[in-house]
Amino acid sequence: MTYYVAGAGSNVRVFEAAKPVAQWDPEHPDENTDYYARKLDDLCRKFLPLIRGEGSIRQGELPLGD
Repeated sequence: MTYYVAGAGSNVRVFEAAKPVAQWDPEHPDENTDYYARKLDDLCRKFLPLIRGEGSIRQGELPLGD
């Protein structure tokens, strides 16, 4: 990871809110938790049909790699 999104609010312009990881301070964290929570929520919604078994992969029928 090279950059992280700082600030507040879930609708930010990433190119304006991005900071180099080297600037992150564990004593004064400034990562944008609203932004990351929204991204995780969006990702979960995208895959929810597969998780519920409503997509092309049914519950319990996940393909295994060779």
